[in-house]
Amino acid sequence: MNSRFSWRVVAALSFFPAGARAAHPFLCTDSYGNAVSAVSADGRILWRHVCQHPQDCWVLANGPTCFVTRAAHWR
Repeated sequence: MNSRFSWRVVAALSFFPAGARAAHPFLCTDSYGNAVSAVSADGRILWRHVCQHPQDCWVLANGPTCFVTRAAHWR
């Protein structure tokens, strides 16, 4: 994990009360850190995919993940 990504995660979590955690796993994009990550309910990063400027992400009903990047170009 790069230090820029780690610093932003720690900074974001500092706004929550001590001990505050998500009650469920979640999928998130980090446009400035150039990555999409899956995070467990206890805060561990389960996996991280590096890509250029991810914008949005979804976990589909049948299980796979889907995400969109700003860098994608249709021709």
